[in-house]
Amino acid sequence: MAASRFIVATDGSEAAQAACRMAAEMAQALKPRTVTVVSVVRMGITSSSLGGGGIIPPDREHIGKHEELLEKAADEIRGIVTDDSVEVETKLLQSSSPAEAILAEARGKQGETHLFIGNRGRGGFAGLILGSVAQAVLHHADCPVTVVR
Repeated sequence: MAASRFIVATDGSEAAQAACRMAAEMAQALKPRTVTVVSVVRMGITSSSLGGGGIIPPDREHIGKHEELLEKAADEIRGIVTDDSVEVETKLLQSSSPAEAILAEARGKQGETHLFIGNRGRGGFAGLILGSVAQAVLHHADCPVTVVR
């Protein structure tokens, strides 16, 4: 049974762009109900010597950059998926853990979900074969995951 919902995680990296293209090509062939493009804005975490801590929300400029890359990715997918029955939507997630946010989005919907993610994002250690977010998503997802290079 084909998935009724595709989720594509993007951070604007080349691998994420390749994941968007692959998801779009598969959506054109398999016709899921929706293709949701997600991007995660990292929220900072603070701690204090008194044992308290908190979350630092991202600034408006940072959110705006993520919204722009979401729209760019969604437009690319819409250019490939010509069937009007496939809805392409965007969703900006905010979390201190991108992998957890992506996994929560996949778990939070009814029906079959298929995740697409690039093998390496914009994080450090460019020599890694599989990025930490992709690795966490791959190992903890309860749905099919396609990791794209």
